[in-house]
Amino acid sequence: MKIVIIALPKSGTSTLATMLRVLGYSVTGPNPNIKDEDNLKKTYNAYQAFQDYPWCFEYANLIVNNKAKVIVLKRNKTNWLKSFRESYAGKGKNYLSYKYMKVSKNESDEKFYNYYANYYKEALTFLEDNNIEYLDISLEHLNWKNLCGFLGKSVPKNIFGFASKVPKVNSKNFKNNGLSFKLKKQLKKQLHHILGPYYFKLTSFIYKNQ
Repeated sequence: MKIVIIALPKSGTSTLATMLRVLGYSVTGPNPNIKDEDNLKKTYNAYQAFQDYPWCFEYANLIVNNKAKVIVLKRNKTNWLKSFRESYAGKGKNYLSYKYMKVSKNESDEKFYNYYANYYKEALTFLEDNNIEYLDISLEHLNWKNLCGFLGKSVPKNIFGFASKVPKVNSKNFKNNGLSFKLKKQLKKQLHHILGPYYFKLTSFIYKNQ
């Protein structure tokens, strides 16, 4: 069973991806280096769950004829846009997702909000028209009970037998702290390189037992 997350980047997808990893799913995304359809489908076949770019834009090409459950994750649009702009400011005229969104960095808030509304409207219409099972939930109401109920899983417990807390992934913005953010990012990169596939197993264990 494939689990596809339909949610714009910076809508809480990292938190949801971590929750799915704690439940034992192999999760991929974001995958900005996927450039062609063959690579897209090979990656889709290799994993169980999918979040962020390009999956949140390519879902219609992947799940129509495939058995999948879909999680539509939303975030307050004001908080979403603030996080989106802060995280993807950087250099250059366009965001990484410009290929799909067609909204450049200098556009007004209103244009982003219109895209946000149309994105979720089209997603829900697609899911309804194709009779695809989905969970429509906001980040504020994302919890183990709702997620596990939808997936038919038991709420995960830590090593002491208590229900795990919902992970707070990227809950603090370190970018304003300059060096702190860069050091944290570099450490994660090095750990990922050293541990390989065990990196997410380690982080999932930590989040499960925090």
